Amino acid sequence: MSASGFVAWVCRQDDTPDPAVSQTLQDYGGMNLASEGNQDLWFFFNADLLLALARLTIWAKFNEVSASVAAFPAKLVLGGKREIGLEVETSLSDQSMFAAKNLEIWLHPKLCEHSDSLPGISFQEKAAVQGMAKTA
Repeated sequence: MSASGFVAWVCRQDDTPDPAVSQTLQDYGGMNLASEGNQDLWFFFNADLLLALARLTIWAKFNEVSASVAAFPAKLVLGGKREIGLEVETSLSDQSMFAAKNLEIWLHPKLCEHSDSLPGISFQEKAAVQGMAKTA
């Protein structure tokens, strides 16, 4: 079985997850697929990921959040022996990212297309950071 959705790849400065980040992603329907070292991988079945990231952006204006988030389309694959996997574009699986001192969020253009029905959410185009995939 498989389901299309979106992934949030979170890279933190510390090995200890920020409870506010984890709780926010979970509150908006995120499923934590993996946590290792200073990284987490969250899967969302729909574009509610944008709402979670908007909430985190507001939280980070008043609280320190030392992390980077890359959000992109993916397919969750469930195997017959209860194994879980992700299918993503090759260029996305080869990228690298470092945690920022202040919250930085990088969105794939396909995720931005889902923002039309979400008033108050806007985006700024910036140059890609070294190691990140070219998506457009």
